[in-house]
Amino acid sequence: METYYDVKQFLLKYGIITYIGNRDAEIALSLIELNSLNDEGVILESDYKRAHSILLREQERANKER
Repeated sequence: METYYDVKQFLLKYGIITYIGNRDAEIALSLIELNSLNDEGVILESDYKRAHSILLREQERANKER
């Protein structure tokens, strides 16, 4: 997993679609869904950490573009 797209594909494997039409909201929702998967023990900790760092990076990038 290297990109935001990869994270979206990862979430899709678990039936989670985060298309809202607003990138900031999509990233926030992806973080919520990722945390839920982690809390329930559905995903590996290593996958969680990698996806979480990618989402935070994307969130920071989106904030800088404003």
